[in-house]
Amino acid sequence: MANTEQAMEGTAKKAIVGLVFFLVLGLAITKDIADIVLAIHMAAATGLAGTVVGAPIGIPMDFLLWFVSGILTMFMNFIMATYFFFQKGARLGSKLAVQSVGAIIEVIPFLSIIPTTTIVFLLAHVMGNVVGKV
Repeated sequence: MANTEQAMEGTAKKAIVGLVFFLVLGLAITKDIADIVLAIHMAAATGLAGTVVGAPIGIPMDFLLWFVSGILTMFMNFIMATYFFFQKGARLGSKLAVQSVGAIIEVIPFLSIIPTTTIVFLLAHVMGNVVGKV
């Protein structure tokens, strides 16, 4: 009876870990889609700021969108770091290094359209699982 309960408990833990992984992955995909939309709107705001009439609207809009993008990036990086911290059997330092490289790529203007958050999350997850098993 005790073995059955332990097996069910282990299965439940695996299900929760899988659920959390897919929740964080969904947030990463959502953040990347939001980044693409924000980048398009920032390009429009910058173009609008180049005109004399549109400057009073375009410049504040550009700064507001830049601020929203930065808040989303910090929020998602915090969620990913927390996920990596509580994940067992993996090296936290290597995952955070990959996440830091991804954050630097996010800052580069034209590369922010690439879905770096999703790529970094998947890469760090796979890398942590492979390194943890070797």
